[in-house]
Amino acid sequence: MLESVIQLDPSFLDAYESLSHALSAKGEHARAAEILSQRLATDKRNVNLWIRLANLYRTAGDNTKQAEAWKTVTEITPDHDSNHIHAVVQLGKIAYAEGHYEEAVSILNKGADLCPLTDGATVKSIHYYIGRGYEELGRKPEARAAFARVYEMDRSYKDIRNLLRESYELLTDDDLAEELNRMGKDEFTDLAVSIVSKLGYQMTSVGTVNDTDIKVNGKQEETGAK
Repeated sequence: MLESVIQLDPSFLDAYESLSHALSAKGEHARAAEILSQRLATDKRNVNLWIRLANLYRTAGDNTKQAEAWKTVTEITPDHDSNHIHAVVQLGKIAYAEGHYEEAVSILNKGADLCPLTDGATVKSIHYYIGRGYEELGRKPEARAAFARVYEMDRSYKDIRNLLRESYELLTDDDLAEELNRMGKDEFTDLAVSIVSKLGYQMTSVGTVNDTDIKVNGKQEETGAK
């Protein structure tokens, strides 16, 4: 019915959106995106429709066209607009999913610069994928810093505990102690204990004038401790 309306009167723009919604509800996401793109041909600066188009392509599994739609969103919105930031983050995630890790990190770092700290959910997502990107590139210190940022905000976010724990496995005893103290042991005690337990280390507290520092003594099999 709606397709007939469009054929009879291509200028009846509401019919395109209604048909796109109907097709999407039936699971025909690629076709729904095609119809919506025809609607956008006459309204190229409609941000909400571009976002909807990007999401349709995402559901349809077409990352190339999804990225094109998000890129258009970035071109028609101001840098600090929430839709612009969201689009940048999505572009970074797509680059990561496609295995373009350098590009992903570059895009997401731009998103981190733009994103207000009050938007906690987006900040966590940005730094999580920055960390994953650095991890894939073998840049462990940068990955660890990004994961620690997420962990500080939300200890239960995705698999952040495991990612952060694993990022310490290649550290020496002294480096591990230094890193734990730098983060602040009060905030990270549970994680520190998990790391020490998993890697077989002993950990003791050493009193200082101003604070109590964590000291990593070495692995149990090396010290003879039980």
